[in-house]
Amino acid sequence: MGSRVQLLSSGVTRLDEELCGGIPEQSLVALKGLPGTGKTTLAYRFLEEGLLDGEAAIWFSLNESKLQTLSNAYPFTKFSVTSFDGYLAKVRQLEDAGKLKIIDVVAATPKGQPAFTQELIEAVQRLTPRRLVVDSYSTLFTGRVAKSEERTALQVTFSKVIPSRGCTTMLTVESDSEQQIDYAADIVISLERQLVDGRSRRLLTINKRRGAKTIRPTSLFTLSDGLKVFGPYREPEANTNKFKPIRLDGGLYSTGIAQLDDLLGGVSLGTIIFLEIGPDIRVETMQLIPLTMKLNFLAVGGRLAFWPLAGANAAAFRAFAERSLDVDLPRVARVMEYGKVTDELGVKVSGIFEADNTAWCSTVSGLGKDGSPVLKAYNVENFEYRYSLEDTLRFIANDLIDTISSPRICIVLGKPWLRLNAAFANHAYIHLELFSVHGTPVLRGRRPWTPEFVVEADYSVNPMGVRLTELS
Repeated sequence: MGSRVQLLSSGVTRLDEELCGGIPEQSLVALKGLPGTGKTTLAYRFLEEGLLDGEAAIWFSLNESKLQTLSNAYPFTKFSVTSFDGYLAKVRQLEDAGKLKIIDVVAATPKGQPAFTQELIEAVQRLTPRRLVVDSYSTLFTGRVAKSEERTALQVTFSKVIPSRGCTTMLTVESDSEQQIDYAADIVISLERQLVDGRSRRLLTINKRRGAKTIRPTSLFTLSDGLKVFGPYREPEANTNKFKPIRLDGGLYSTGIAQLDDLLGGVSLGTIIFLEIGPDIRVETMQLIPLTMKLNFLAVGGRLAFWPLAGANAAAFRAFAERSLDVDLPRVARVMEYGKVTDELGVKVSGIFEADNTAWCSTVSGLGKDGSPVLKAYNVENFEYRYSLEDTLRFIANDLIDTISSPRICIVLGKPWLRLNAAFANHAYIHLELFSVHGTPVLRGRRPWTPEFVVEADYSVNPMGVRLTELS
């Protein structure tokens, strides 16, 4: 298709990006997948996107009545309605204006396909829609063996006759049937639902996009927050607002992420949190959750002892924290620093275990000497590559005892291949895993067990924030 062909939105921003800008006008799209994978929902988003832009559209339902179709579509609508009755009124308004036609037909009969084709063409001639959905194409052949000429005629109708009238068509197709439609379609998208460790995960794969190369064919998607397709981590625009903390009652502390607080019930003093980082996670993503927690803890009156990896320094942390918080940082925060100390927040780390262990212990006790709660944060790699196994195990034992016996919270970052990973994981009260699925960062709880969530940076309110969207 030439560059002058207009692209239509699928109704899902990230899917349009993966389709190289959208769906070419007058094309044929096949949505393939087993029942329950989200085909009808995605087809509805495509149809409604046109309605929102003032286009005319037809929905042919071969599986459900008109009322069933609208009832299932309502939770995903983008129309400004507050009730199902309001949604039905909006649909009637569009029908009266000649913008929408919903047709439910019984097509799975020996004479169903020819009758359906005739009704389809007549409806297109009357309404001249820009978008057409048929749900489901496979139903036309359910319970009978269709002649090859019937299938060929129907494919010609969708790939030649309907497009000639300026219409773009989307068909939903059962995965294991009607393979021939793949040849006629300009775009073939497969939807799949998986159960992984008892958790639901949905995958969308672009098998074909005629006229363009799909760079990233497989993406995660969810139906839990409307229909959303996810891609790799993106750094949002910076926010210059001060950090707005989350405060919890009952002696509990927030992670700074409301959705994570709901899952964990908040964090009590004496808690050890282990965040296990997968191999494909970017540094920016890895720091989202711990950094948000650090800022929130400081903002609600806590203290912070932070031992970053080599290369990070106290001056950089101070510059960011002072832009985000209205607190006296020299009084409440300390950063362990390799090499030359760059700021009064810094505490020198030499690489000699006894000296470093003494510096860390005195730093933590000094911050909490007046009874103030202290959040301790460090990475397993700080110890894995610098100290002997015996020294490191001694440090772990002493630090974990300090955490559970004093007003402390400890958050530790580790990677699965590190020898010391198990030592922290086995003692953690909360064990979270952050890993990548087809380039998208995903978080799940191993202790306590939680569903999987896509992790996205959200700086719309805070200079550092996280949005979690459940995969279901």
